[in-house]
Amino acid sequence: AFTSGDLEAAHAYALRLPASGRREDDLGRIALARGQTKIALQHFVAAQDSAAVDAYVIQTWKADPPAAYALERDLKDQLSASGTHPDALALAYWRMGTLAIALHRPRLSLNDFEQAVHISPLSERFLIWAGFEAYDLHRLDTAAGYFDRAVAADPTSADAYAGAGLVALARGDRATAFSDRARAKALNPHSMGLHTLQEALR
Repeated sequence: AFTSGDLEAAHAYALRLPASGRREDDLGRIALARGQTKIALQHFVAAQDSAAVDAYVIQTWKADPPAAYALERDLKDQLSASGTHPDALALAYWRMGTLAIALHRPRLSLNDFEQAVHISPLSERFLIWAGFEAYDLHRLDTAAGYFDRAVAADPTSADAYAGAGLVALARGDRATAFSDRARAKALNPHSMGLHTLQEALR
């Protein structure tokens, strides 16, 4: 019914499904097709449909960062309550962290990244973001720990070495910073972390 465009019939059939993520997801798709975005998002959150929620967040966060953060937090709460999708929960925390940066709330951002790391301690991406946020907050020991863990998790991470170099430079150790820059450049000369380190060294 949905594929044929009969949204009324599709909605009636979906309501007859047993309570489940599939039912919520179908109701969300139908609501979205009707232009009922807010209702659709409520269903996608209830369905724990991270892909649908994140697609909307990515599309709209620049226009309304607080609303995007609140939506991602709702998804996080639903995922946390179910306890069945730890990878999706870690990703939700990470996305909340990136949105907190847009909200100019660095401490909240670091807390969100640290929650992501706690759930997924071997994720190079989460460790890197936590490291840079700690660095921006001048928590050098914390940042160094995250960058060291990122190197251990992925020895080919240019951003991890670049982050370690920034911490070394902030501590006055230019020799180590130059050494880390050379490692990062050899791994990925286009690394954003490397660019930041090179600017700092200048």
